[in-house]
Amino acid sequence: MSFSLMSINTWKCDGAYFERIPLLVKEINKIAPTVILCQEVFHCVDTTISTKKYFEEELNSTAYFFASRRKKRWLNQVEQVSYSGLCLFTNLEVHFYQEFFLPTNTLDGERTAQLIVVNYKGNKIAIVNTHLTHLKEETALRIKQLEHILNHVNSNDYDAIFLGGDFNDTLSSEAIQFLMNSPHWFSNTFTGNTPTHISNRCIDYMFFKSKHTLDILDQKIIQNPLQNKIVLSDHFALYASFKINKDE
Repeated sequence: MSFSLMSINTWKCDGAYFERIPLLVKEINKIAPTVILCQEVFHCVDTTISTKKYFEEELNSTAYFFASRRKKRWLNQVEQVSYSGLCLFTNLEVHFYQEFFLPTNTLDGERTAQLIVVNYKGNKIAIVNTHLTHLKEETALRIKQLEHILNHVNSNDYDAIFLGGDFNDTLSSEAIQFLMNSPHWFSNTFTGNTPTHISNRCIDYMFFKSKHTLDILDQKIIQNPLQNKIVLSDHFALYASFKINKDE
């Protein structure tokens, strides 16, 4: 079986919001991933303006939105009470959905994760979407956040686990190496150190582990080109398609 994942930080309501969000959706629709993991999804409390709603309609996909990080944000010089949450989009049948808060501190505010479980062509697959703390010196906190996620996902229960999102840390960091080394042994879909953020840093990832051999059929980091001089996001989208060889 094969399926595809995409992860993209949608940049809240920053930049040229009303111009860039339709262009971002257009780029996603060109690829049509099976599951899309989004971070910093802008959603007004009164629902009048919402990346979640717009994506759901334009992608023709079911949204699983975790309303978190509520605060006042400025959009076109108007203050909006809004969320910057996580959102999963898929048309697969979801057998289990859970959202949970991660350890944090008062300097950062809420940090969260989402878990869905799907049974796709005989494979029980867990998919996690997350956004770890951005505080530069808080490596220990990022490790605690990853530990909290792993405590919610027992690897023995699934044929494969995928963990993606904005990790706010570099490939060589203790936090990322904690995930990739013993005893967790998650593999990084993107083995290089290609930038995923306009700051020229690699801080977004798509990790996986499987009971079976797993082939990466395609992978790309979409370094969003300027469209009509509009930056689509301050992050680049990650895309990969996989094949789980369950019968081997």
